[in-house]
Amino acid sequence: MKRIILSIIAFFYFICLFAQKTGSWHIYASYHNATANVPVENKIYTLCNGNLFAYHTTDSEIITYDKTTSLNDYNIIFVDYNKSLEKIILIYENGNIDFLNLNDEITNLSYLKESDIQNKKINNLSLSGNKAFLATDFGIVTINMEKEEISNTYNLDQQVFSAIEWNNTIYAATENGIYTGKISDNLLDKNNWSKSNDTKIKCFKIFDNQLFATGNSYLYKYDEQTSSFQSVVKGNFTFTSLANNRLIVGNNQLIYIFSKANEYNKITQQNSFKELTYANGIYWACQEYNGLQGFKINASNQLESAVEAIIPNSPIRDYTYYLKYQGNRLLIAGGLHNYNEIYNPGTAMYYEDNKWTNFEDGSKITSQTKMNYENTTSIAQDPNDPDHHFVSAAGTGLYEFKNGKFIKQYNYKNSNLQTILPNDINPFYYVRISGTTYDHEGNLWMLNNEVDTIIKIYKKDGSWSKIYCENIKKNPTCDFIMFDSKNRVWINSRRMPGGLLCLNYNGTIDNTADDIATFKTQIINQDGTTYNPEEFYCMAEDKTGTIWIGTNLGLFVISDPDQYGNNDFQFTQIKVPRNDGTNFADYLLNGIAITAIAVDGGNRKWIGTSNNGIYLVSSDGIETIHHFTTKNSPILSDNIYSIAINDNTGEIMIGTDKGLVSYAAEATEPEQSLKKNNVLVYPNPVKPDYNGYITIKGLTDNAVIKITSSTGQLVYSGTSVGGGFTWNGRDAQGRRVASGVYHIISSTETGTESVVSKIVFIK
Repeated sequence: MKRIILSIIAFFYFICLFAQKTGSWHIYASYHNATANVPVENKIYTLCNGNLFAYHTTDSEIITYDKTTSLNDYNIIFVDYNKSLEKIILIYENGNIDFLNLNDEITNLSYLKESDIQNKKINNLSLSGNKAFLATDFGIVTINMEKEEISNTYNLDQQVFSAIEWNNTIYAATENGIYTGKISDNLLDKNNWSKSNDTKIKCFKIFDNQLFATGNSYLYKYDEQTSSFQSVVKGNFTFTSLANNRLIVGNNQLIYIFSKANEYNKITQQNSFKELTYANGIYWACQEYNGLQGFKINASNQLESAVEAIIPNSPIRDYTYYLKYQGNRLLIAGGLHNYNEIYNPGTAMYYEDNKWTNFEDGSKITSQTKMNYENTTSIAQDPNDPDHHFVSAAGTGLYEFKNGKFIKQYNYKNSNLQTILPNDINPFYYVRISGTTYDHEGNLWMLNNEVDTIIKIYKKDGSWSKIYCENIKKNPTCDFIMFDSKNRVWINSRRMPGGLLCLNYNGTIDNTADDIATFKTQIINQDGTTYNPEEFYCMAEDKTGTIWIGTNLGLFVISDPDQYGNNDFQFTQIKVPRNDGTNFADYLLNGIAITAIAVDGGNRKWIGTSNNGIYLVSSDGIETIHHFTTKNSPILSDNIYSIAINDNTGEIMIGTDKGLVSYAAEATEPEQSLKKNNVLVYPNPVKPDYNGYITIKGLTDNAVIKITSSTGQLVYSGTSVGGGFTWNGRDAQGRRVASGVYHIISSTETGTESVVSKIVFIK
């Protein structure tokens, strides 16, 4: 009985692994860092890191929205709700606009995004009646929310912080004061706008038939008799909201809640609110990384918790610079190894069994180390302890974690790591570490950039060692370490100088006498063409032992790594025949910056680029199977940082500069032999409304697949890609098969083993 139960558990585990439909996309958006919310009936729509989720107040259900479900773009900066139209408006950073109704139906308005208007950065969104007003760096855009169209665009040739219509007049808060224009005038003519006063305003709101505005030091109300803004309450307010007959202004110490234009409740209370709204007796606060939370006012006139903090299970941030699989666990480090003064908060996390684990970060680490925790460049998991990790940082050394909790920092004082500037006033900020990787014996290798001895090793016995390579001495941006199938070490030096190092240390870390190191900065291909790339981004070894290299000048291949040290060594560029009747061919992806490469179970290559999306090419590179970009797929950005592949499921994880997205591919790591218990067919049964692929996994490489009807008639046939095979449920003539039971006969390439599976189509 115990064995049966374990088998059932194992079956459902694999069902969960393969739950994502082949050919489908999934976005892993971050729903931490809540910054804005809008109550809509019994839902609270909340923005976190530019992503949207809705919390259902009656049953606690959480609904997330992204490009794979309904939205038309990425990075929402403003959200508001028109109650009379029962319509939510979403404004994206790039000017795109979505309208979301209460049935979760979306319509898109892309005019502003696609326009050639200059300086169209959006600074604020305000609603007045059925109109929405966008304050931009060039002027004002007016949107008719009922018709879902742009009604007017007013170019004021100056930055507008907020704009609104009240009493047939449009008010524009600019850097030079408040400008007004009568609706009855031709406001397309800038001469019909006039400056009314010098008051500096950040945000307009219409409440209780009055015009309110927040400035640097006050909440103001417009006085029609004096045609001026009069101060109401004093405070440097950081949030202003209007929802369900409440106007709320506040900062981290003081909150004013207006129930009428002349009636308010003042609450003096320390808080971490970025926004506070009201609905059905609950005040909803966005508290950045502390999530969305509901509060009530108690007898002491203080806001006390009424609903626990809501933080959907998700990545803590949309930072995906470094991806690596350890079994079914996806490890992520989210910093940047850069010299452009971009300081991403230290980010380390992993994803496993549909759950995110975010490591301790921020002030908790800073308070212990007395240093900023920033730009985490890589993460490595202890092969003997899945709860033990090391994370490298681009400036402050190496960090050790246990169960996601920080336990130790390694720097130039307590290890053999070196600082670039030992005589600087703060030398601890110049310990530049990247490329953390365990070798086959359990030693942790890393790259200590811009010092004499770049390769450092934290050995499994707790001691430190190092390997000196004259070739890469003091190079500034060595990013990654890769051990190939012969245990050689490959290291890319991204730039200054860009190149590729191959180190054969012969398995002896401490004996450097037998080390052989080759560093090449120049590429000569098989035709004698010479290239001098400025950037060497990445490398990957495929299943034949070939090394694929990504540079700013394109894709290159080391066909025989054993020959890399020879003086006459030549790289290979894959030639793709033009198939136009000539004998001409073109180099694969020549001139395209290749930033990431990964090899799937079918030995196909997934190739990420800088601003050109991601390519899937055949095992030999001759055929381009897919080219995914933001124009033809839900991928978040065409700028790819990293790619990692789950060999068990075939899921392709794609790290972009805007977040993480995955594609469910058919190729998985092949099995060594065919076993009926390993072969999985899904979905099964196939229901009438299903139009996707049927997936077969757990196969051997190049397995022969034959699909027959219950009477033995051949319906479809093919060969597996790695350990996977997909079928669209149609016969060789493209007709959907009839309802009934079909047999899937899977045989090894040699025909020595075979298994039979069944699949049911329901009419």
